[in-house]
Amino acid sequence: MALLRRKAQAVQEVVVNKSKTRVLIVAVLLVLFSLGGVSYYGSSTYLMVSFENVQKVDAYEISKPGSLASSVTKSGDSLKLRRGGYSLHAYGANGYADTYRTVTMTERHQTLDLKPYYSQAHLDALLINDTAAIKSALAVQFDNLSQYQVQPGSLYHLGEWYGTSLKYVGSDIFNADTLHVVLQKSNGQWRVMTTDPSISLSELTYPSIPKDILESVNKL
Repeated sequence: MALLRRKAQAVQEVVVNKSKTRVLIVAVLLVLFSLGGVSYYGSSTYLMVSFENVQKVDAYEISKPGSLASSVTKSGDSLKLRRGGYSLHAYGANGYADTYRTVTMTERHQTLDLKPYYSQAHLDALLINDTAAIKSALAVQFDNLSQYQVQPGSLYHLGEWYGTSLKYVGSDIFNADTLHVVLQKSNGQWRVMTTDPSISLSELTYPSIPKDILESVNKL
């Protein structure tokens, strides 16, 4: 009888230990799931977007091309994003260009201001009315303009910048370079900003002219 009781006690202890083990495993799993949930939701952050002349802003994960992560249509609203890199596409309102940005989201919330420039179609329409004034400003600045042919240029940003190239058509074969010039419109008047036109306009020489405009004009 004593032997049977000892065997029964041993079996009972095994059952109890197994039950304790199961409870411990369940508790550990619950903790892990809880931590995982906190980690997942804690990885979300916010990008507040302020904008003008924009219809909406879409955010796409760079690691998943074409995967829309979040979108806003009202200035001041926030994109809810997980940590990582994103490509933003701001759709310009009528007459304004689409704008693209890349951002890297960390654990900190961020803000972004978007102010798109005019679309190329709108700039081209504005140029029709400004062409005569631009050519007049060039003629005043360069007394030898008759030896150059003003090439078709372009307005930039909000129509306050203009860039073009001057193709030499004179007889001096040692002075046949095509030169680049940039003008700025201020208070309704066009003024030549590159008083010494050259083959390539340098940011160091003309720091007041936006870099993207210099780069574009140099390609004309």
